[in-house]
Amino acid sequence: MRFDVPIGTSKRITLGHSAVTSASAWTQLPSLDRNLHSLALAVTNALTAPSTFIVCAAAGSFISGCMNPALLLGVSLVLLPVCCAQVADTLPGTARLGWNELDLSTRLMDGAHAFVDRKLAESAGKRRQHWSRDASSPAAYVRSVEPNREHLRTIIGVVDPRLPANMERFGDDANPALVAETARYRVFQVRWPVLERLWGTGLLVQPKDAVKGRVVMVPDAGQSPEELIGLTSAASVSSTAGVGARAAARLAENGFELVIPVTIRREKMTPRDGVPTNTDQTHREWIYRQAFHLGRHVIGYEVQTALAAVDWFRARDGASAKIGLCGYGEGGAGGVLRGGD
Repeated sequence: MRFDVPIGTSKRITLGHSAVTSASAWTQLPSLDRNLHSLALAVTNALTAPSTFIVCAAAGSFISGCMNPALLLGVSLVLLPVCCAQVADTLPGTARLGWNELDLSTRLMDGAHAFVDRKLAESAGKRRQHWSRDASSPAAYVRSVEPNREHLRTIIGVVDPRLPANMERFGDDANPALVAETARYRVFQVRWPVLERLWGTGLLVQPKDAVKGRVVMVPDAGQSPEELIGLTSAASVSSTAGVGARAAARLAENGFELVIPVTIRREKMTPRDGVPTNTDQTHREWIYRQAFHLGRHVIGYEVQTALAAVDWFRARDGASAKIGLCGYGEGGAGGVLRGGD
């Protein structure tokens, strides 16, 4: 069995000892010969056409009608060099990539950073068109910026209703709920519901005397609540943690009740965190990458966690209770975002 594919003006295709020259002759061919005839015509058209995709279509058309595996393999081996020979070295208007790096991720990130920097620079001149501030009164101002605040909530993923407020002290014999106690206040480890399957954890600092105020104090990313209140050696006076510790301790000693939530660390993940050893992601990036696909953000989760603590204060002490929300570093940035809710 053989077939000849003529190039040029000839239209004769030979199949074994038969030549197809009319429709009546076509109907008399065996099924396999008809398949070969279709393939030959398609390949002929493909070789004289400007697009190499027709060759692939011809092969697919033939394969769908041919049931002989050996013949399929033979035709595939014949077609492969033909298809490859038709691929241009470069596309029109393009050139070969002249980069020598094997790992192009650095160039990719540099390009992404340049794009973001360019967009940030362009945004400075466009911000006013997105705001319609009414400074005639505090109430009017709040109403005028509410659409912007709602847009911000969407951007950072603060769109889910929080669970009913509750604060649970927890512990066991090895790690009791009471973490520390001074002459003026007690420190408890606590947790509270935020969203479905999301809990906030941290420390509750309660004065022994009358409470003068309530504060949710958010530490920097990677700083523990224990460091912020001064319960670890990391909270030395010269360290960044020490600055926060003095503020938290000063508030507690002056009669303020504090909730200090845990924030997600910036440190790179390690095998003990249940990730591959070759990962270069931080804890925050790990959550961000997964949350992004669901329209959420690690910042949004931390905002929700702090606001759930505020909900607990209000549920216990009344809607009119004055509650402060502060922080520094990542906690300070989150505090600004939380202020819009």
